[in-house]
Amino acid sequence: MRFNFALLLLAVLLTSVACRQTDDDTPPPPPVLETEEVGAPDAIDPDQDPRATARRSSGPQLRGVLPSDFPQDLPVALPASIVDLSGDAEGERLVSFAAFGVSQSSLRNDLLARLAGAGWQIDESASGSWQLSKDGRRATLRIDKDGPTAQFHYQY
Repeated sequence: MRFNFALLLLAVLLTSVACRQTDDDTPPPPPVLETEEVGAPDAIDPDQDPRATARRSSGPQLRGVLPSDFPQDLPVALPASIVDLSGDAEGERLVSFAAFGVSQSSLRNDLLARLAGAGWQIDESASGSWQLSKDGRRATLRIDKDGPTAQFHYQY
């Protein structure tokens, strides 16, 4: 019995020593980081930055990347941004654009004239929507107004 008591006492003593916290166990403080003052954002002139001017383009631009299978003979009004891309299991895609600085009627006239010039057959299926066909391919153009921008959508 004495032996069991000694083992129990030894186990309690070892546990208390192992669980004891010392000042040496505290983590070191984080290092002090060097900082430097930089100019305010309005003090930066992108016209003086050679990296900015190298990327600047003259003329209207398309913001976004067209899908690789987007038909090259479907016209895109510029400047514009791609605002939505979607597809379904059958492989049909929808690409939506926001056109800037153009009215809905002038966007419609421009796109329909360019589609006809590219050889697309155009059938108006509903107000603001046209069925397009060319060389056995089919697509749909829909134009609508959403706030200050006109939006157009191709489904192909």
